[in-house]
Amino acid sequence: MVQADVVSQVKNIFRRRGNVWEIVWRGDRFYVEHTDGMTYLHALIRGTDDAPPGTPIPIMLLRRTVLIGKTSAAAKEELNIIETLQDELSEGVNLDLLDAERDNTDSMMDDKSDYDIRRRRKRIGSEIVELNAKLAVNNIPDPLRKVYDKQQDALKAEDDFLRSELGKSKTRFGRKRKIRDHRETIRIAIKQAINRAIRNIAAASPKFGEYIRNQIHTGMQCGYRDGPNTPWET
Repeated sequence: MVQADVVSQVKNIFRRRGNVWEIVWRGDRFYVEHTDGMTYLHALIRGTDDAPPGTPIPIMLLRRTVLIGKTSAAAKEELNIIETLQDELSEGVNLDLLDAERDNTDSMMDDKSDYDIRRRRKRIGSEIVELNAKLAVNNIPDPLRKVYDKQQDALKAEDDFLRSELGKSKTRFGRKRKIRDHRETIRIAIKQAINRAIRNIAAASPKFGEYIRNQIHTGMQCGYRDGPNTPWET
């Protein structure tokens, strides 16, 4: 993070340049390293098609601004989940009534899927035991041993994936993860990311760090309080 020059023509800028963000505020220009939190702040300052600057943005939409720029399988999976849930989290939906109506089928995985995965994992365990028994036999030809090893590796990889899928559908207390749980996880992640970004900003520009800390609010909806009053180039 590098403090830089005073800009001759005063204008506010908040835009990304590669791996850093260029910020100009009240004539001072400085740079902050890129993080997800900076992307969230940028979205709040710039606004969206549905939420102009100063208008609170629901956390699902805010999270989406970060995910659409990522290419990992995990990011794509989370983006699909968010886009699916957005249809059901339209304004005015009562999540408690929705949970009760669905009898917990709003979890990331329904009972049948849960049962099928557990049954498959049990079968995988049996197949691995059988392969171990075959590998324990002496004088197995090397080509055959390699086949058994590959089969075992594939089974272990499948089991790891299925275990991960089961974990995503449960909270740390073992109950099914619901829409409300997923939203709370996103809320916490966004708040932490924004707080880290503000700390980085404050290290480069204490005055702007204090300003943006006071102007940003987080929760199930996040917003930039000074949006209508302070124009930005983004």
